[in-house]
Amino acid sequence: MLVFRKENLVFLAVPKTGTTAIEGALAPRASMVLRDPPILKHSAVYRYNRFLKPYFVQAGGQTP
Repeated sequence: MLVFRKENLVFLAVPKTGTTAIEGALAPRASMVLRDPPILKHSAVYRYNRFLKPYFVQAGGQTP
């Protein structure tokens, strides 16, 4: 999972779709990279909405 704070964008990783290559290319530009443990890297949308999105909003992010 890649988090881009300025762009207000979260890139969720999905297994077997090439997201590791995309992560390798975009990681230097990301504000936060969640790689380990894999359950965080491959968080489903419902898990992101329930746990991570409120945290990011509270930390100063915007709601889409």
